Amino acid sequence: MMRDGRNRGRGRPKTRRRVQNVPPVTRFEPVDLTRGDTPIVGLTLDEIEALRLADLEAIYQEEAAMAMGVSRSTYGRVLESARHKVALALWQGATLVIGGGDIDMSDLRPRGRGQGRGRGGGESRANGGLGFGSDGACICPRCGLRQPHQPGRPCKRERCPECNVPLLREGGEHHRAFLERQKAKKTDE
Repeated sequence: MMRDGRNRGRGRPKTRRRVQNVPPVTRFEPVDLTRGDTPIVGLTLDEIEALRLADLEAIYQEEAAMAMGVSRSTYGRVLESARHKVALALWQGATLVIGGGDIDMSDLRPRGRGQGRGRGGGESRANGGLGFGSDGACICPRCGLRQPHQPGRPCKRERCPECNVPLLREGGEHHRAFLERQKAKKTDE
C-alpha cells in the first residue's frame, strides 16, 4: 500500500476523545533529582481525563465512556494505559508530563472558582457534562432516605445512616434502573 499524507496506514482513524477539563498542573517531577537525567513518561490529555472520571469522580466506565464520546472498551483501554504510565512514573521516579493526544475540547468551558465541582462539572448533559451538576440528592434504595448531594463526593461512596446501604444519585442511571425494577415488582403483584 502506498502511503501519503492522507492515509497513515492500516485501521480506522482514531476517534477524538472529549475532554471536559484540563489539569492545572501538567508536569510532576520527583523531589530527589540527584540521579541526573530522570526518564520522562508522557500522559495524554485523554488519559488524564479517563483517570479523573474513574478515580476522582468515581464514575462507572459506561458513563465515563459516554462523557468522553468513545466506546466502553476504548475507555477501558485508555484508562488502563493511563494507570500503567502513572505507576511506571512513580516506580521509576520518572518525570510525568501531561499533554497532547487526539482530543476534542469543543465542550471545554473556562470554569471559575467554585464551578465545575462534582459530577458532570455542573454542566447539563446537553452542554457536555454528565447531567447531574453539583446539586441534587443522594437516595437510599432500601428505605428511601433522601439527603443533599455533597459536591466532589460520589453518592455511591455515601452510606445510608438508617440501613447502611450505598446511596444512589437521584436521576442517575442506577437510580432509574432501581425505579424500573420497583415499578415491575408492583405490576407483578
